[in-house]
Amino acid sequence: MFTSFSYKNFSKRIKKELCILLYHGVTRIKSRGIENFSQKHLPVEAFFDQMKYISKNCQVLSMDQVVEILNNSLAFPSKSVVVTFDDSFENIYTNAAPILEDLNIPTVFYITTGYIDSEDMFWVDKIEDCINRTKVRKIELPYCKETFLLDTNKNKVNSLIKIKDFCKIISTKIKSEIVEALIERSKINPEVKSSKNYRKLTWSQLKELGENPQFIIGGHSHTHSILSQISLQELDFEIGHCIDLLRQNLNREIKHFSYPEGQEDHYNEEVIKRLKDRGIICAPTAIPGLNPKGSDPFHLKRIMVNFMGIPFPYHLQ
Repeated sequence: MFTSFSYKNFSKRIKKELCILLYHGVTRIKSRGIENFSQKHLPVEAFFDQMKYISKNCQVLSMDQVVEILNNSLAFPSKSVVVTFDDSFENIYTNAAPILEDLNIPTVFYITTGYIDSEDMFWVDKIEDCINRTKVRKIELPYCKETFLLDTNKNKVNSLIKIKDFCKIISTKIKSEIVEALIERSKINPEVKSSKNYRKLTWSQLKELGENPQFIIGGHSHTHSILSQISLQELDFEIGHCIDLLRQNLNREIKHFSYPEGQEDHYNEEVIKRLKDRGIICAPTAIPGLNPKGSDPFHLKRIMVNFMGIPFPYHLQ
């Protein structure tokens, strides 16, 4: 469930407030069925147009510059913007990075380390792939009180949204049971090869991104667990193992992090404390909004461009 955000007075507010754009993937492929219905993977042409716009009309900052501004209680330059990516999809390397490099746009990539060099899929993508490719016309799942219709693409999308939203408010254990039941009852084995958008980065690709001084590599947990819903032992693993793997493989300190899912109930003060203990200096949320002078670097808001119809804000001016 995502918090709403009003774009009223956006053009006025960005003269003083920081805008952080959040992306997940950039694609060149035409999706089949309901795959990528949410537009989590933005078409490459649209991404290029957006990056070209901000490169010409905005003050593009790195996240290190943002932290310096906040730590020194300074005002943000007019029309300040930051570009960020979450997760670990291969298309950020193949499609997004070349555009960002050509336009000289500093970017931070927040990486879910457990999926690097892996054929495994994020649980949300497993649900999407099962529902997209199944021939089953309706399905019932444990802990869910309704029958989900899968006979049309429209009903598949509606069912997918309901299942995903429910899974984001329950424990990791119950969520896993629901996903396993969906795999069994849909008669679909979710596979990365079913769409290029599901492919993940390799460590070699990530190292190449990290060697570019224009890019910052940050953490985004190890398995994309919701950090406020797991035990303290699991929390230490999700944060610590992610940071350690990035540090070891990239041979650099990791100072940045973003919260998986990133809504208000997906992180808390205990999560922030443990991030700070591991040397993290900034962790933006996925709560939509802008950031005024003096914002807390562990509560920064972002705008998830194109996801579920959220517009590129500058086109609304």
